Amino acid sequence: MTFEEEFEKFKLTAGASPKHKKIINHFKDWQPQQALQEVPQFVADWFDENKGDLEFGIYCENLNINNKPERELSTIEKFFNSETENKNPIETVIRMKDGYTVEKPQLFYLKNKITGKYLRSYTGLSMDDTTFRYEEVKDERVGGFGGGTTFTQQEIDSLETGSYEIIEVEE
Repeated sequence: MTFEEEFEKFKLTAGASPKHKKIINHFKDWQPQQALQEVPQFVADWFDENKGDLEFGIYCENLNINNKPERELSTIEKFFNSETENKNPIETVIRMKDGYTVEKPQLFYLKNKITGKYLRSYTGLSMDDTTFRYEEVKDERVGGFGGGTTFTQQEIDSLETGSYEIIEVEE
């Protein structure tokens, strides 16, 4: 039984004692908690950087959007520029004030259609080299310093993957 059903039942059976009236009055405006916004990591990062002056941050992003061609928009600018029927980015960011969770991105393997090897990313050859490099390996489970064989859709979209089969990672 839901809280609402329990509460209605309580109101009907509680009688008119002052104690019961106080309880009923206390809970009369109760509403179930709204689900937390689930957002991509880049939106959470932007929010954390801008939550001190959220309105100004939103204003700046909209200025940037209006002053750039669409192909030059950053990921967060594309997010703010993507108002659809089911997704209002400004409302999403405002609702994040009440809390949010970061969505777990779907991961994929990239398998070469010709060689059968998996693409692996790794960072540079020294500790201070953060350049991403790529190589092919036989086993999709091979990790690597600063990388690995799994990619997000966003990473795949930034690569030329024409000769690679995109395989969804199963959890």
